[in-house]
Amino acid sequence: MTGWYQEFKKIASLAFPMVLSQVSQHLVQVIDSAMIGRVGVVPLAASAFASGVFVIPLVFCFGITVTTSILTSHAFGNNDEKGAHHVLRVSLLLAVTVGILFATTLTFAQGGLKFFGQSEEVVTASKTYFIMLVWSLVPVLIFSSVKQYAEAINRPWNPLLIILMMLIGNTALNYIFIFGKLGIPAMGLEGAGLATLLARIFTAVAAIYMVSSGKSWNFILLSKDWLKIRWREINEFLSLGIPSAFQIVFEVSAFVFAAIMMGWISEETLASHQISISVAGMTFMVTLGFSFAATVRIGQYLGRQDLVGVRCVGRITWCLSTAFMTCSMIGIFLLREQIPAWFVDKPEVIKLTAQLLVVAALFQIFDGIQITMIAALRGIKDVRIPMFIVMFVYYGFCLPLAYILGFVVEWKGVGIWVALLVGLLLSSIVLSHRFFSRTKKMLLENEGRPEVSPTG
Repeated sequence: MTGWYQEFKKIASLAFPMVLSQVSQHLVQVIDSAMIGRVGVVPLAASAFASGVFVIPLVFCFGITVTTSILTSHAFGNNDEKGAHHVLRVSLLLAVTVGILFATTLTFAQGGLKFFGQSEEVVTASKTYFIMLVWSLVPVLIFSSVKQYAEAINRPWNPLLIILMMLIGNTALNYIFIFGKLGIPAMGLEGAGLATLLARIFTAVAAIYMVSSGKSWNFILLSKDWLKIRWREINEFLSLGIPSAFQIVFEVSAFVFAAIMMGWISEETLASHQISISVAGMTFMVTLGFSFAATVRIGQYLGRQDLVGVRCVGRITWCLSTAFMTCSMIGIFLLREQIPAWFVDKPEVIKLTAQLLVVAALFQIFDGIQITMIAALRGIKDVRIPMFIVMFVYYGFCLPLAYILGFVVEWKGVGIWVALLVGLLLSSIVLSHRFFSRTKKMLLENEGRPEVSPTG
């Protein structure tokens, strides 16, 4: 019991700043939308459209950098400082390379924005903003690599501080560039894009400075060790990163397609979906923090070959996510009639949103479990089979069921959300079974070797 309690405290202390980081990053987007909305409806629609197109390549590239957390935590658990630094070098090299490749490709492809069925006015307004977003991908990936390195060596508060500074700086720059202050002409939506680009460059520079200074495990940016990077190491990084990237893309894009189907029904249905998914997204940020902590702690235990500790972290994070999401489920269910009124005053939207929030309340627990178990599997470097599990659940089962329930059975928006509920339930069961069966097998294969109690 003492070992479990000690591990619980370690996970909680690691997860808390990670949760704040996710919430703060989400808050940046909320403030951006609020300030752009004051310029007009078209700029707000253009920013939403550009961000929606950009989100898929963004989460794919982010998924590649997830490998940094996996490999660094293994090195940290094995007390291999040089190995951790080498992981960060490979990650930064890929962050810059992949970021430039995607940014260049998307810049040349921005002419294709007109094929997404938006009005000509919205497409025209979004082009410059979109280009600034795609070039902010490079500093975003640099910061993501450093952030995951810092979290994997138990320094999660440093990235949080940078995000909070970025939140303040981005808001100030928005005010100056969007509305024209301090002698600078009002730039509207383009000003918001410039503010985002500059703020993200700041995070990248600040992150590099952060890991280059401190009392231990300091990263040396200007080093001959860059020449020691080999294709074998890049290949190992990508063999973990690309499946992880597709895991994230499959899930995110499934919810994007669900939103598209909601739009086929009516504008009111789409508005109800947007409100409900925003509420569910806030609670999801907490379990996302738990999931990052799970990857780090499991990786650290695996780095020192402590499989008892690996399973202990898996159980604790599973229980943490379940407990928190149970509370969220109760809260959302009890407030299902009040929450929609915080966003809109249209009775039809409020009624439909209340119905969707009942489904959202039910899938809270399963959503928390599945994201935690995906992260736990990443911690033991198990990414390929989970990628196919997620692909089958969302594309082979969930989306077809959403169409059937929504349009064939004619449950409409509620039917689409019931399909999401069933998909999350299935995903949580299969991924949980895979983690605990895989780690049990690893433990049995490791019998006879000395075990370490889960308190390290």
